[in-house]
Amino acid sequence: MKLVRLNTDGSNDLTFDIGTGYNDNINHVCVQQDGRIIVCGWFNSFNGTSIKMLNRLNSNGSCDTTFNPLTSFDASVYSIVNQADGTILVGGNFIGYNNIISRGIAKLNVDGTLNSSFSTGIGFNNSNYEGIIFSIVNQSDGKILVGGAYEQYNGVYRNSLVRLNPDGTIDLTFNAPGSGLNPVSAVHALAIQADGKILVGGEINGFNNLTYYGILRLNPDGTLDNTFNSIFSSNTIVYSISIQNDGKIIVGGSFSSFGVYPNYLLRLNEDGSLDNTFTIGMGFNQDVLATLIQPDGKILVGGSFTIFNSNPAKGIIRHNVDGSIDNSFITGSGLNTYGNINSLNLQDDGKIVIGGNLISYSGISVGNIARVNSDGLLDMSFNTGNGFNNSVFTTAIQVDGKILVGGFFTSYNGTCRHRIARINGFPDPSIGSAFVSPSDPDSCNGVVYFYATGASNFTFNIGNGIDYVSNTGYLTIDSLCPGIYPFTIADGNGDSLQSVFVIPTTSNYMEANFDSTVIINDTLTMSIENCLIDYNTIDTVYLYDYQILGGDSLSLTFAIVDNIGLNYVTDTLVIPNGNFELQLQLYCFNKALGHSFVYTIGLQRNSSGLSTLNLEELIESTFVIYPNPASEKVKIAMSTPKANLTIFDVNGKKVMNQEVFDGTEIQVSKLEPGIYLFEFITEGNRIIKRVVKQ
Repeated sequence: MKLVRLNTDGSNDLTFDIGTGYNDNINHVCVQQDGRIIVCGWFNSFNGTSIKMLNRLNSNGSCDTTFNPLTSFDASVYSIVNQADGTILVGGNFIGYNNIISRGIAKLNVDGTLNSSFSTGIGFNNSNYEGIIFSIVNQSDGKILVGGAYEQYNGVYRNSLVRLNPDGTIDLTFNAPGSGLNPVSAVHALAIQADGKILVGGEINGFNNLTYYGILRLNPDGTLDNTFNSIFSSNTIVYSISIQNDGKIIVGGSFSSFGVYPNYLLRLNEDGSLDNTFTIGMGFNQDVLATLIQPDGKILVGGSFTIFNSNPAKGIIRHNVDGSIDNSFITGSGLNTYGNINSLNLQDDGKIVIGGNLISYSGISVGNIARVNSDGLLDMSFNTGNGFNNSVFTTAIQVDGKILVGGFFTSYNGTCRHRIARINGFPDPSIGSAFVSPSDPDSCNGVVYFYATGASNFTFNIGNGIDYVSNTGYLTIDSLCPGIYPFTIADGNGDSLQSVFVIPTTSNYMEANFDSTVIINDTLTMSIENCLIDYNTIDTVYLYDYQILGGDSLSLTFAIVDNIGLNYVTDTLVIPNGNFELQLQLYCFNKALGHSFVYTIGLQRNSSGLSTLNLEELIESTFVIYPNPASEKVKIAMSTPKANLTIFDVNGKKVMNQEVFDGTEIQVSKLEPGIYLFEFITEGNRIIKRVVKQ
């Protein structure tokens, strides 16, 4: 492959000469400050010289022979397992690491260098191709189970399953010659029970010439456990095994039964029989590739599926203990088309690291790795930039919170990283949410409400000489005059974030003076610099205490257009008589400074001769709270049969939770004056409304 440099007029720069160039694709190019050029890709030679995947050129295009990089793995990484001493076991279909032969498995030190004390000899191999390692599991005694698709380890026949001693030598007491998995089997999943017995899943064709498909169980010495009976038939592949605290077994993979048992996911009793108390209907439409049991017993499921029981479920879902869907886990639109999740990992704080083929999650771009909050919403404080340039197959979380990632990639956020990388799990501080209340033009009664994420022990400064301290990240600052405020947030880790917020005046925050007989077009403008809000910005326009005579209704048309001409929202609602709140919710994707948004609001009186919609037809699958502001009580109008309502104050404290229906009245008289967030969860949707208590 050629690499060229162009002159400023677009012509070829003939002084840049790389000869015959590279023999395969170039994925990334980076120019250093001294003019030298870092190149990474799939190549293994440059201009006839053997150079694998990463090299540096001089400014004239010649090879910089002083650059001798660590090239990492030469093929995919499928499994990463932390060791008690901080070292890292890595499995895949690679031949070597940093040009040192290490077929299929390697042990790395904390700094990423190869651990030479782990002796693998010639490693894993088959008669016709290199061996592949899919699963590595540590035993409590330090020995290591390794499953994959291979015939031999260091010259000793062990078909697709072997146990190694801590130093990498083969444990000859396990799975003695003459027994073991039948030929052409492949192990994708391993799990060790509390009693030391070993569950083995994959493309299993039998054990010691006995018929077994999909999954089997071994005794601690590697002999077959005959008390465990698999229910699967041929053409079954098990990709994931998770063991519950009660000993029952969650199994995910590629299997269907045409009605005998659920498709692609099921739960087994300890003896291998089907657990019929785990009710998921007919299951999924495509493969389940990863499962994870949370401390509360709920079950996370990831894969390539797009449907669960005839309902959309793109790539990720969470089940309750009985198999029912956990509707509090909100994934929005899920993964991108043809996306899949290969790996699920749970952090100590309950957040979930997902890896796979992920272009987007809930419509937001991610680079094959993302982190979601415990409620399923994308954790916007986990900023991976462009992420990985190809598939992620495995992740592992270290004790310090850093995340090990393995896969088929060659770069992370523009930096060359071949098949393995380590990224920070605790990001710099960021804004989870922030609201502003406007100030009167001649007064200083504006308010900003912050919620910072990413760490703890935050210090806020808005340029007024005062340091505001918050251990939780929640902070309210009042008595602010209209204007633009630069602010800094610093956390306990020494990281900081700088941005701005705007306190608008009440006059440009909303102007809704109108004559009920004419069309009113009103425009308000607010500048949001550096896209202050990571999740979203919620600005609420209140229209209340108006009367329309003669039974007429009110039409309201609104649009949101940014300063580069992109139209975010355009809609028209017909409003029945009475009080009404319109909530505009804008998601910030462009983080360019000075990016501003214009809210255009139009009010129009409809004649009584026109038919109007009732409230249920008017706002389908949404909620209206009125009156708003309120002092005594509010009434809920909604189209869905019921919903779960949680009310939070601006500091994130839960003040109320109850089930609500259309027409439910909520007493708010005992609440302190201020702004409250009403969170509705129904049928897999999460809707937040802001309510002012007078």
